[in-house]
Amino acid sequence: MDKARACFWSAGGVFTVFVADVIAAKVQVLAGATIPQHLSNPLQFAVVLIAIVLFVAGALIRERQDGKAAGDTT
Repeated sequence: MDKARACFWSAGGVFTVFVADVIAAKVQVLAGATIPQHLSNPLQFAVVLIAIVLFVAGALIRERQDGKAAGDTT
């Protein structure tokens, strides 16, 4: 697996953690239950930020690989 694909898969995994937390919080509100473990707002921000950084890193790596394959020297 190349580095770009690893970054994209990692970004997807990290973003899945964020989505799961948001869905768990929504279920908690609708059901009126209390779930003791879920991410606070700063942790949610950090998780989304990590996913974005991984995705952008993957895109930049892929762009560099495509440039080298096409013979671009810049």
